[in-house]
Amino acid sequence: AIQAPDAKHILYGGSATSKATLTTADQMTKTVVERVKLKATLMRALNPDAANMVPLSVEGEDRYILLMHPAHAYSLRVTDTAGWIAAQQAAAASEGRSNPIFKGGLGLMANTVLHEHERVIRFTDYGAGANVQAARALYLGRQAGVEAYGMAGGLSFQWNEEAQDHGNLLEIASGTIWGFKKARFDNRDFGVIAVDAAIPLSVIQ
Repeated sequence: AIQAPDAKHILYGGSATSKATLTTADQMTKTVVERVKLKATLMRALNPDAANMVPLSVEGEDRYILLMHPAHAYSLRVTDTAGWIAAQQAAAASEGRSNPIFKGGLGLMANTVLHEHERVIRFTDYGAGANVQAARALYLGRQAGVEAYGMAGGLSFQWNEEAQDHGNLLEIASGTIWGFKKARFDNRDFGVIAVDAAIPLSVIQ
């Protein structure tokens, strides 16, 4: 089952501080990106019981990833044109731009590689009237997710070959038991911060 972020690993767009206070104006902006990057950097400094959010190392540089809805990317582009151009220039000038985390990236802002995906989780019940459209971007560091494999005979994958038609045909079967989930320890998220921000879907309706 999908697990909701804990209270220390969620941030909202604009001036919103909760699901109920989010308005249509609280969209993804450069300021939101800067805020979540600061939150990730000061995680342990603000709360000694929290685990530090560790960035990825790309060519010796610390990088985070922000995976957001395409409407979030739209908000970033139209609300801060100068900031968006700066993000493109920063990505182009980055020494680590050949790294896989830059592939398909939208830009680089506050040491954060920007990515978009249309399957980001969306909500239709945010705001005081439960009628604000929003989406949940994910701010990702190192080990944000973990994967596990079931073992059969000490192997992660099964492979079986059977001869058919008196040896004229070879039938092969392969399989694995596999799962992927966000990292979570002691009921607290690790390596990921949820960023809930309004999305301006009215522009395409």
